[in-house]
Amino acid sequence: MSAELHQSFTFVSMDLAAARIAYDIIFDDSANRQSQIESHSPGQSQSDLSRVIIHIGAFHTMCAYMGALGHMLAGSGFEEVLIEADICASGSIEKVLSGKHFNHAVRVHQRMLEADEQLLWEDFAQTQLQGCNEDTRQTLSNLASNPNAPSYAEAVASPEVIDLLNDFHQFRINAASGKMGLTAKLWTNYCDSVCTLLRFQRAVKKNDLDLFISSLRDMPPLLFAADRQNYARYLSLYYSQLLNLQHSCPEAVDLLRCGGLSVARSTNPGCRIATDITIEQTGHRAAKMQGGVIGITRRPSAYLPMVSDQKQESRIP
Repeated sequence: MSAELHQSFTFVSMDLAAARIAYDIIFDDSANRQSQIESHSPGQSQSDLSRVIIHIGAFHTMCAYMGALGHMLAGSGFEEVLIEADICASGSIEKVLSGKHFNHAVRVHQRMLEADEQLLWEDFAQTQLQGCNEDTRQTLSNLASNPNAPSYAEAVASPEVIDLLNDFHQFRINAASGKMGLTAKLWTNYCDSVCTLLRFQRAVKKNDLDLFISSLRDMPPLLFAADRQNYARYLSLYYSQLLNLQHSCPEAVDLLRCGGLSVARSTNPGCRIATDITIEQTGHRAAKMQGGVIGITRRPSAYLPMVSDQKQESRIP
């Protein structure tokens, strides 16, 4: 297929279960080729797998990462907050925390991120905003009430606003390091993890390779902490592969930047989706509908020859 499209590299997106097997096949092929080169023997002709690049599906990666987030928040009161705030029903809370309800889980984490950031800002404002002048307050108020490009440009052009934001950034670092207590540390680290998830999703939607690599680098620590060892290990390998790809295979990087990370199913910019979720919505869905694997009998007698037929066929010369 890559030859028909005149591509020098082949990209294959898989979930982790299939990617582990694919990595073993590619590594064995590379080892065999290296041994043939060292022994100066041509060996048997094999398909060239050196130009096949395995991508671990971004959709399954985000599901696993949200499952790690749910593991981190177990017993913290996160479930009770969601139920009391009518953000999530009690019957679906387990699927949301495990990351199996993808869209619902993303919306839940977005709302909790906004609430936590607002509480953190309110705590910061009680001590820091009292000493600000009236112009700084008015600039921030205009940006909050009417968030657009002109108000944002006015805010970032003010040195007082920049100093205030730097102070808030330091305040946030102190909370994340535990200087304001373990509870503040937990929820600030949760906000950082959700920001990593949203950056990764943004990279997929925009097919931004640099943002994809940088956000991918921040995901394995939480997966290690949540005891999701397979994803943590193979995502580290995947990150190293993409990072070295920019130096070893510039042609593959150009293909990735031209739309190799995600799939565009519409003409709207920034609305791309992950390759593996596209497979779920098209190929797998078609296979599960009438005319696919649905309706095919599972009775052994329907597809295996009967014993009597086997005996009768054995008598035929």
